[in-house]
Amino acid sequence: MSELPRLYAGLYASFRADLPFWRRLASAAGSPVLELGSGTGRVAAHLARQGLAVTGIDSDPDMIAWAEQHRPPSLPASLAYRLSDMTRFRLPDRFRIALCPCNTLSLLPLSQARRSLRCARRHLLPGGIFAAELPLPRDLRAQDLDPSQPLAAFREPQTQRPVQVYARQRWDAGRRSANIEWLLDELLPDGGVVRHSYWQRLHLWEPGEIQDAVREAGFAGSSLLGGYEGEKYDEHSRRMLVVAIAP
Repeated sequence: MSELPRLYAGLYASFRADLPFWRRLASAAGSPVLELGSGTGRVAAHLARQGLAVTGIDSDPDMIAWAEQHRPPSLPASLAYRLSDMTRFRLPDRFRIALCPCNTLSLLPLSQARRSLRCARRHLLPGGIFAAELPLPRDLRAQDLDPSQPLAAFREPQTQRPVQVYARQRWDAGRRSANIEWLLDELLPDGGVVRHSYWQRLHLWEPGEIQDAVREAGFAGSSLLGGYEGEKYDEHSRRMLVVAIAP
């Protein structure tokens, strides 16, 4: 297994700001719940703890393995993980809500993301909800990050080793995407430092584009929100979330 799931889980262990938003949507819609790109299970396990039946899919076998190994022991039946590509998955169930947190949809090129939206739509019951968080366009177009300045620090839960987080970001106007290299420096007991790095490419969605895409995928209507409290999106918003309804 790669080091990424362990470090990813540690980095996001203290991030809970979005959980009430996903919980409110999922509780209102009811079970079963589908999470696209469930990663290490941070959101899926939280929703399962609320008594919801949750299926999480991810295309990374290491992420699925980590999520399975760290699932809450009290939730063996209500939480399931499946190794599957979110652009062409086929599940036997239909869901009342499909969620895509943490900018995961923007990891896909726009043509693949549109396929994922259509696939999610086919897996929803009538009146079902689709909701996703996307990166703010101004953040993707931001000036290059200084890789010498730490963005965050955390203590890795398993080893309790301190980890500092840095990043380099480059905006690619031709591809309408940002290339981000994440650099995580892990302090070892002997005083040495191991640097872990991985790349992400986040693709730009303008506000109108994502609403057009969900309509083209067969959804009956959508709303664009600017924060986890459900406020309407505008140019000053700190978040960009889309919520769509299946006919």
